Amino acid sequence: MKNIYLILFTVLFLFSCSDPLENEFVSACVAETPGGSTYVAICECAWEETVSSLSSDEEEAMRRDFNEVGDQVHAISFAVKSVEAAQNCY
Repeated sequence: MKNIYLILFTVLFLFSCSDPLENEFVSACVAETPGGSTYVAICECAWEETVSSLSSDEEEAMRRDFNEVGDQVHAISFAVKSVEAAQNCY
């Protein structure tokens, strides 16, 4: 019983440490595919590649969900970079 609680706590801790934007991106990406672990890996790769290619201004705009004036330019750039990143992950 003690092991079950320890495992549950560990899983909850790991999920709480993950980036919610990454989870949203990967979920939306996988939803556009037939599914399967290979597609999850591609979508996770696309997230990593996209984030690494963003400028600091683009990443800041992404973190605030493109809600400020002028963020639409960064939203378009984010979309283009995420498509390019996904192509590189295949």
